[in-house]
Amino acid sequence: VNMIKEDGQVIHFNYPKVQASLAASTFAITGHLDTVSLNSLKKLASTVALVADLNKQACSENVDEASKHEDV
Repeated sequence: VNMIKEDGQVIHFNYPKVQASLAASTFAITGHLDTVSLNSLKKLASTVALVADLNKQACSENVDEASKHEDV
């Protein structure tokens, strides 16, 4: 869960627990939190995307290499 503040800081909850009371239209979020800048979350997201792309590429190369050694 991320809550963006007016000053550009982000309250980021790791493994949040959410409790809600629909009748009272209220909710509570609990758990460990960090306050980080919006830019650092953007950098983290781009890093995760890059790692995912590299993993896809490595898996594809492994499949190609394995198919060369198959007896058909």
